[in-house]
Amino acid sequence: MNRNTTVAGMSLLAALALGNTASASTVVLTPMVSNGADEKQLMNIFHLMSSELEFMPMVEGLEEAAPRPASLTTDCVSNPGCLGGIASAHGGNAVFTGVLTDQGQNLVMDLVYFENGQIVRRKAFNVSSDATQIANAMTGILNEMMTGKGSQQKAAAAAPSADTFSNALGDDDDFFASTPAPAPAPAMGGGGFDGLVDAGPSADELAYQAQQEQARMRAEQEARMRAEQEARMRAEEEARRRAEEDARRRAEEEARMRAEQEARRRAEEEARRRAEEDARRAAAEAEARRQAEEQARQRAEADRRAQEEAARRAQEEAARRAQEEAARQQAANSAISSAPNMGQISFANSADQISAEDINAVIRFGAPTGAPAPAPSNTYAPTSYTPPAPAPAYAPPSNSYAQTNTYAPPATGYQQPAYAPAPTPAPGYGSQPAYGNNYGAAPVGAPYNGNAPADLALEEQELAAMSDPSLLDLDGKEKKKKNKAGGSSNSSANLDLAAPKTMQFTVRGGYSRYYTFNFITAGLELGVPIVKKAGPGAVMAMAGLESYSVQRELPPAAQIPGQPIYQWNTIYPMNVGLMYKINTGTLVAPYIGADGIFVQYYKDDVGADWAGGARVRGGADFMFTKNFGLNANLAVGGWTGKNWTLVEPTVGNSGLLPQVNAGTVIAF
Repeated sequence: MNRNTTVAGMSLLAALALGNTASASTVVLTPMVSNGADEKQLMNIFHLMSSELEFMPMVEGLEEAAPRPASLTTDCVSNPGCLGGIASAHGGNAVFTGVLTDQGQNLVMDLVYFENGQIVRRKAFNVSSDATQIANAMTGILNEMMTGKGSQQKAAAAAPSADTFSNALGDDDDFFASTPAPAPAPAMGGGGFDGLVDAGPSADELAYQAQQEQARMRAEQEARMRAEQEARMRAEEEARRRAEEDARRRAEEEARMRAEQEARRRAEEEARRRAEEDARRAAAEAEARRQAEEQARQRAEADRRAQEEAARRAQEEAARRAQEEAARQQAANSAISSAPNMGQISFANSADQISAEDINAVIRFGAPTGAPAPAPSNTYAPTSYTPPAPAPAYAPPSNSYAQTNTYAPPATGYQQPAYAPAPTPAPGYGSQPAYGNNYGAAPVGAPYNGNAPADLALEEQELAAMSDPSLLDLDGKEKKKKNKAGGSSNSSANLDLAAPKTMQFTVRGGYSRYYTFNFITAGLELGVPIVKKAGPGAVMAMAGLESYSVQRELPPAAQIPGQPIYQWNTIYPMNVGLMYKINTGTLVAPYIGADGIFVQYYKDDVGADWAGGARVRGGADFMFTKNFGLNANLAVGGWTGKNWTLVEPTVGNSGLLPQVNAGTVIAF
């Protein structure tokens, strides 16, 4: 082998050694820019790249720029000036970064390697999104980006050709031996100097050196493979650890979500329980109000009955006193009738000024002796009267007092009148006056003439007038009594307190229900008589305005987080109608009627919704004075509106509308 062949072989070995040893750099590794990929994928790939780059021989130092620099964008990836700024900021001369695109089952890694002011290499890799497959492919991807050679190129470069080493190497077994052959001993000639110039290493020495270089390269390749395998194992372990950590985080997240759902369920259950308690409380309050109203109505009814009973007793007491007064007057009449000259009595007034009481003082009642009892009147049946015992006759002191109840007058011819008791009435016949066409009393013992039926009718009329609280004079005019204050008053004035006046105002409060709405009502109503005399009563026109208030639970769509779900709402119905009010002649005036009712119950940006209907009504006024009293009212009807479900889904558009209320009435 000549010297040129030896020099060519050494040059080839040096070139192979230089081709497999890249220049070492300090690489700045950043997380890739996301193009639809989530942060977890970006960080997993970032850690895999960091583990692989640390064991690559061409990487002198590795600087992790995490989190990703703010200046690193999709435009910066292709800009050498921007990448150079990132390398300088982190103390390196190279940058490894890229753009990660998520395509569902696959990921596209657009990788860029920047070194010494220029983009050395940029290439896109399409890999599966599975973490294990990414870890398996990462070593080849990074090796190709750092060296510019794929897996096939590396295999071709690692194996020397047969032409190059056919003369220098032995068989393949000697070439791949793990222990190099010993260097051959140099040939020594006789121990002297033969005068030849040293021509360099021999062929055996060159073969030995090539074998040593090949063994070193084989050791480096095995070390790199072991490092890559360890890096892959660490990456797989890191991926497994991160998968377990992700699973743990997912489990914690699911546990947190379950806890939040449980808390939300408990909150909803608590809200529902409170709503039910509020509904029960509202129902109890409504029932309490209803009972209070019922008790108030019962008290008002009891007061009305007590007033009626008091009025009845007052009338009976007045009748009893009138009868006692009549009895006293009859006793006086009996004494007057025994006077000898009744025809000379002067009335001292004209006939227009004589009252029934005055006639009572001079007319003796009772059937005449021996006269048949007339048939009883259909209009009056007075009770039987038993006259009191006769008073003893007056007898002046004299020696001639007689036991015959008579008095002997002096010589002048005057005779003292004697007391004569009235005759006892026939059985079953009440006291009847007996008089003729004159206004004088019939003398005692005079026969009953019975010749004036008109006198009997007049007599019955006078007796009926005596029992009537409203007394009449003989000429048919109304008798006015003197009151205690000295003025005159009509005796029937207390019977028309409940009669319709010019107008009346009624203020009421009460309760009404429409489906699940329990309304608390309050309102004012005006009534005006339009026909004051319609039979026993009057026809009145009425108009009113009320407020219907209810506390309701807002629908879920209207509820605001952090705000109460219960709210008071009020609507304002109006009513117009007619009623017939009956004048009973007492303090109580019942009535019946009907009206229409209208209300605006919903309003939004689109417009307003109205409901309308009709009701029948009944009630009564209980007057304390002619201007003031109490009122009780009951109404039953219904209304309809097409959008009630906008207010409450469970409420129908049409339904019954009962109402009960009470209040005060003021009449003018």
